[in-house]
Amino acid sequence: MGQFGIGQAVTRFEDRRLLRGEGRFHHDVNLPGQSYAVIVRSVHAHARLRSIDTSAARGAPGVLAVFTGADVAKDGLGTMQMTLKRKRPDGTPMFAPPHRGLVQDRVRYVGDPVAVEKGFFGNLQVSVVGGGPGLSPIDRVMAKARAGEIVFGVDYPYNILEAREKQRLPLVVVGHDFQKSAIHLLSWVPLKSPRDVRGTVATWIGYDKQIKSMIGSDWSQRIKVVNQQGDPATIGAWMQKQYQFAHAMGYNEVLVAKKAVKQRYYVYSYTDDFKMKWPENVVFTTEDIIRQYPEAVRQFVTGHYRGFQYAFANRTEAADILLKYNKNLDKAHEIAGMNFLHSIMVTPQTRKNGLGYVDPAAWTQLAQDLRRAGFYKTAPNIRAAFSTKFASGVKP
Repeated sequence: MGQFGIGQAVTRFEDRRLLRGEGRFHHDVNLPGQSYAVIVRSVHAHARLRSIDTSAARGAPGVLAVFTGADVAKDGLGTMQMTLKRKRPDGTPMFAPPHRGLVQDRVRYVGDPVAVEKGFFGNLQVSVVGGGPGLSPIDRVMAKARAGEIVFGVDYPYNILEAREKQRLPLVVVGHDFQKSAIHLLSWVPLKSPRDVRGTVATWIGYDKQIKSMIGSDWSQRIKVVNQQGDPATIGAWMQKQYQFAHAMGYNEVLVAKKAVKQRYYVYSYTDDFKMKWPENVVFTTEDIIRQYPEAVRQFVTGHYRGFQYAFANRTEAADILLKYNKNLDKAHEIAGMNFLHSIMVTPQTRKNGLGYVDPAAWTQLAQDLRRAGFYKTAPNIRAAFSTKFASGVKP
């Protein structure tokens, strides 16, 4: 096979061995005196890792050692490297983010702690798969759905659209968490429009479509996109002026920059300043789940947004619930973050139609912007990518 591409069939060579029961797996290996590793995972979608108290784990019977991201860094173990160096269609190198064995400064996971804590999901048994920079939940949602689970994911709408158009995956969006973009651009120079952005732009893995679409089809002649990193909160390299522009979520990095950056800088909202009208953090599932379990979908969507409704009305209590899940969070920071989330989730449309309102006009704008930037040669079928049948009815 000569040229490889996304979606192209590839002949598998391992199936014969696996179908005969001749596969070898780590779990099948048992040696005298062997030990087992337990991974502690985050319960939060996007949070700063301030500290880790390992004393209880170290003192537990049978525990040989406890390791954190700090131990990995101290021993200079480096990161897992990308061995297959690919290029983008425009010839630029693909993103190759550092894949650390253990995280050091930031955790990412999705959940609905307030809705769970207050019982808004009732007896519903579903899976929710989250993502983050460089980690789309789409493949995991499809795997769980094929295994017969009722599963939902949270991702960016352009990822859902691309999965449908290029991989022919039967994904459907049933709710828009964010009616407006949470993303901002941090800049060392003043800008009049996104067309003024020139030079090196840092962002997280998979978040580059926004800036490229706002600039237009000639974005590759104007900017170079690099991976955003560095303490605090991934804006450290930008603070050191290693590049001119960095990205910031209004509920996190914008707040961090306000406290940490002492020099004059500029903050531009993709919604207010760049006039981007895309939804973000959309809730999705599969066509089969919608067809077979419509009431479960409705129950999940309603419970999901009842959790947000309660959090907005009881922000201090909601922050305490988050602290219950992770005591290392900063309560004031979480409340400030909820204040921002309220500004992008509560709009005239959601006051009228309920939180999670799926706005067809926003999908039209998304498709037009992506096509104008060269991501699609023809208009994508946006109408099949979302459903308006599961309005939450949860008024903020």
